[in-house]
Amino acid sequence: MQTYKAFLKIALKNCPSAMIYFVIFMVICIMSASQNKENDEKIYKDEEINFTVFNRDDSELGEAMKSYLSEKNEYVEVEDEEEAIRLSLYYRSVYYILIIPEGFEEAIAGGNDMAYENYKVADSAQGYYMDMEVESYMQTIKSYIAAGFSMSEAIDKTEETLREDVKVELLSDIEKKEVDGNPISSSSIANKPSEYYFYQYMSYVFLAIVISTLGPILITFGKKDVKMRINVSAQTFKSHSMQMLLGVVTFGIVVLVLFNIMAVILYGSAMSLASMVYYFILTLCFLMVCLGVTYFGGFLFKNSATMGSFATIISLAFSFLGGIFVPLELLGDTMKNIARFTPTYWYIQANNAIIDIETFSDVNVGEFSKACGIQLLFAAAFFCVGLAVLRHKREEA
Repeated sequence: MQTYKAFLKIALKNCPSAMIYFVIFMVICIMSASQNKENDEKIYKDEEINFTVFNRDDSELGEAMKSYLSEKNEYVEVEDEEEAIRLSLYYRSVYYILIIPEGFEEAIAGGNDMAYENYKVADSAQGYYMDMEVESYMQTIKSYIAAGFSMSEAIDKTEETLREDVKVELLSDIEKKEVDGNPISSSSIANKPSEYYFYQYMSYVFLAIVISTLGPILITFGKKDVKMRINVSAQTFKSHSMQMLLGVVTFGIVVLVLFNIMAVILYGSAMSLASMVYYFILTLCFLMVCLGVTYFGGFLFKNSATMGSFATIISLAFSFLGGIFVPLELLGDTMKNIARFTPTYWYIQANNAIIDIETFSDVNVGEFSKACGIQLLFAAAFFCVGLAVLRHKREEA
């Protein structure tokens, strides 16, 4: 077991740098999970915009507009003088100031147009949004005035009209088979538990940390003088390969246990025993993929810098294509078909199959098993290619 012992010694020597990677990637993983959880809890919410209204007309219409805008936004008192207006906009205490001039209500009630004034933060989205709100209100009230309603009646009708909510349904929630495209269901953007996002981003972290820390160890064994020393030893190629494989698996188990312990510490109170077991199986399968990729790359490249670039490219490519950074629901059909050739795609499929499970019977076993099985096939393919590269390099030496 000389090769295995040497592997462990090198791994322990690189332990401090590996722990740095572990801490950094864990922080990224936790922050990403928290951010996505927060975004899901607020899929859409109107932003309250600070505004004020100067009703110089002292009219019912001016007060009605102020009341309407205050329903979704925050009214702020500002002095009606030039200096106060400029300062409030400069310091962003308000983003929009509406000025109702004298005679405004009388002109509108008579069916005539009269311009209102406004101040807003230059080129701000808040200012343009408030412009649309005011314009919508004025267009509606003018329509009722033109239909013969009095000003009071027009104000009541306008408020009633603008308060009506439009019911919005996502395409895949509507049973319409004739709808083309890539519809998104509400279930795909519904609130998901924090551990779901933690494990979603763990796949990226696994790829990055395993390749970045294990790769240099394999490169050490791939150096010419080391290979020549091994070739002249009594150790067979099969024995050397199996001991290297054992070292890789040992490293992987340590990483797997560390991450799952962290998940239990952070989210254990919200996770059922069934979800813990299935998440462990899922991460074990994907870990085999990461080890296979690293085993292949470690014997393919000759220096740590190249291996670091390889780790960055592979982890980002698999993450973007496989649905980690960009949800699969947002990808087109062509991209989805391409994503199927990445192990991260099947990792996400398995992760989706175990959302919010409470008991073992809650899992779609067929879908979960299929996704995990395909990941293991990816792992086997990478390991086989890695062994082929190792044999080729040993023959060259």
